[in-house]
Amino acid sequence: MNKEAERTNFSIHVGGDVGNNAMIGDFSRNQGTINSHNRVNAELEKESKVAELKRLIEEFSHLTEQSKELSTEEREESLELMELNHRFIEEGKPKRAVLKSLVTHLDDIKSKLKADSPLLTNVGSISQILSLFL
Repeated sequence: MNKEAERTNFSIHVGGDVGNNAMIGDFSRNQGTINSHNRVNAELEKESKVAELKRLIEEFSHLTEQSKELSTEEREESLELMELNHRFIEEGKPKRAVLKSLVTHLDDIKSKLKADSPLLTNVGSISQILSLFL
């Protein structure tokens, strides 16, 4: 077979269930292989963020209960909104309006916290993760 025929006579075959994965590989002249290190799995990333959010919410609850910078009403409202949002996210059914309500509330309490407050750092981390669900 001459070189011109070799360049134009090839096929690409991809098999298997790719689901939510993006597979990247060089398939020229049917010589390529899929590099599994380049798989992107949105579901695993989401699960990782939910696990991180759970840890941050536990920390938030502890820090909020101890906070002297927030009123009793602000602490209670913060904990209720956080618990509600966490439940929706864990169920895989986050509610956009409820998430926005929490984000707005967190922005409001940020202004009442001192710059060196661990709660301020925690709130910033939570807000960043919540933005992924909006």
